[in-house]
Amino acid sequence: MWLVFPYRVYHGYIYQAFSQHGQVIEAKIVTDRVLDRSKGFGFVTYASEDEAGKALQEMNGKPLNGSVVFVDYAKAKTGSGGMPIARGPPEPPIEQ
Repeated sequence: MWLVFPYRVYHGYIYQAFSQHGQVIEAKIVTDRVLDRSKGFGFVTYASEDEAGKALQEMNGKPLNGSVVFVDYAKAKTGSGGMPIARGPPEPPIEQ
């Protein structure tokens, strides 16, 4: 499942809060590589769909560390085409 949360929420806090609703296999906060800080969303993987459903019902729209957290089932990433996000500077034109 994916979640949207305040920037000041840390991995341990996410893991602890969501572990109350089932066995958390993985809790991941997506970070900005340049700024080295949270992008304000992440993912939690549960051991079963039932546990994920319970967490969705119990956590969606509820306060987490002073702000509301939004929770939903994650969807498979499609259409990425394997293209990198950034390629670096463009190649100089070829002179003929």
